[in-house]
Amino acid sequence: MPLSSIGRAELEEFIDRCRYHYRQPGTAVVPATIRRMAADLRQCWDRAVIEGVLPSKPWHVIRLRNTLAAASTPVVAADADLVLSPDQVMILAQACVDRGTWGEEPRALIFVMRFCELRPSEAVGLVRADIDLEDPNDAWLTVRRSRRRVPTRFLDPTEDARWGPLKSKPAGATRRVPVPAVVVPALRDHIALLDGQRPFDLVFEHHGKPVDLDRFNRDVWRPARQAMFPHHADLPADSPLQPKLARLRRHDLRHAACSMWLRSGIDIKICQRWSGHSRLSVFLDIYQGLIPGHEDRAAHQINAALDHDRPIQGNTSPGQHVIRLRDQP
Repeated sequence: MPLSSIGRAELEEFIDRCRYHYRQPGTAVVPATIRRMAADLRQCWDRAVIEGVLPSKPWHVIRLRNTLAAASTPVVAADADLVLSPDQVMILAQACVDRGTWGEEPRALIFVMRFCELRPSEAVGLVRADIDLEDPNDAWLTVRRSRRRVPTRFLDPTEDARWGPLKSKPAGATRRVPVPAVVVPALRDHIALLDGQRPFDLVFEHHGKPVDLDRFNRDVWRPARQAMFPHHADLPADSPLQPKLARLRRHDLRHAACSMWLRSGIDIKICQRWSGHSRLSVFLDIYQGLIPGHEDRAAHQINAALDHDRPIQGNTSPGQHVIRLRDQP
């Protein structure tokens, strides 16, 4: 269709069609994907207006959604078997130093992801001004951006091609996260080794450039994980019988931090705020299984029910087994 014949109705119908995954019709794509697609299309109309082909464009009346549709993919709960203890994280960080090829650089990055609950893309975007370590017992960091992995053709001309907003947050949104006192010395030592003291220099970089997470995964994370949690050599690498920890992801360090907060008795609403989840319901869907005591209480309830519902002893013929049950509603 020529641009001049496309109006608001046609654009909205087209966007509605794009909102659902073409390979999984019942699954809605994330709003960011729609915005990137729309940014590419907007450029067609922008160019046409600049060149005088069209007098105006219909995009100024199109409103894109900022939240997931109801048919979006269900939230995946965190796996308690992939939650590393603080001691395990210390050993893993040392393995990243010993087995990786980046030297001491990864240690502080691992600590920030595990103890401050940052996504990998958020941790690599920290700058000096984002970290306040003056008081070890009251240290904080501010998360304000994440590493972007989007081709420039999907972005508006005014958008930064390298750094984007926090996940599911508008541009300019930030969150503050406490830095545990045990992490402060490692962060201070790391920052002291960096060149320059400008407030907007990156905290984590490799050879003077932002951390490439794909290279980090290849050069540091996988060798360390393999050394600490090896695969069974006699099984295929993708076999479900392989140890879960052999497939440990960097993102699982974030889950371990939330587990630590919950086990410390921190209010759930504060945990949600620190984690950056937009809704408490999403936070609970992911982390409710990590709240201490729930599984233990459930197991005790089963035992209590079985103790109450014992078989009737006495006059039963061979082959018969009579069970006395409590009244059911």
